[in-house]
Amino acid sequence: MTKKILLILIVLFFSVTSSRGYYHSNPINSSNEPVTSSSTAVLKTESVEKAEIKTETEKGKITNQCVRVAEKKKNASIKTTKDLFAEALKIARSAKTTSLKLASKLTNKTEKKLAIKEANDKFKKTQKTLKVQLIADKKLALETATSDQAKCDTNKPITQETSKKVAETPTPIKPIPTEAPTPVITQATISNFAFQSQNLTIKKGTTVNWKNNDSAPHTVTGDAGGPASETLKPGDSYSFKFDQVGITKYHCAIHPSMKGTIEVTE
Repeated sequence: MTKKILLILIVLFFSVTSSRGYYHSNPINSSNEPVTSSSTAVLKTESVEKAEIKTETEKGKITNQCVRVAEKKKNASIKTTKDLFAEALKIARSAKTTSLKLASKLTNKTEKKLAIKEANDKFKKTQKTLKVQLIADKKLALETATSDQAKCDTNKPITQETSKKVAETPTPIKPIPTEAPTPVITQATISNFAFQSQNLTIKKGTTVNWKNNDSAPHTVTGDAGGPASETLKPGDSYSFKFDQVGITKYHCAIHPSMKGTIEVTE
């Protein structure tokens, strides 16, 4: 009897030990189902995928911000270019108006006609140059924007620092050439057998226009080069531009006692 009881106890002992070993090697989850190595791998994969999705989402946000910054900078560059063009064109029109006013004061029809033509031609040339420059600057702005947006390519690492660099990189804009200073014209008269402005001081580049208001013919003739007019009948005019610094003495070839001096300064 004792042997039977002992045998039963031994069988029960080994049964309990075997059961504990199984559950120790196969832990259970909240649903009391054993967790295998394959289910653990699935959980890890899902975790990695969620992290990658989060990273791509953040990357996409930064990329979109980078693209918006590049587009905003492009629009600002084009606006600046157009503003410079408009300002330069305004200056050119103002210079043309001033030149035409000065030309209208000339009494010699031939000189007046030439001065008006010169003013109009100069404006047309400046306008054409400005338009060419405008097209070139627009093209430059677009090329710069394309380069900036390339830095925002989603296939490349995008960071806040990259977006900041795109925003801070200036778009090169070439200065638009403006109209050259309007020529200065100084009026001088001849009357009573004398040059009324016998001693003139002018700036380099100034044009002096002599008008014969006398009843006799005269000339404006440089003593050693310079002005050399033909015979000016009463009412005729003669113009000469002084491009060299220095003193120029002149006289009337018909009446040598008539003399004048022009001092040209920088």
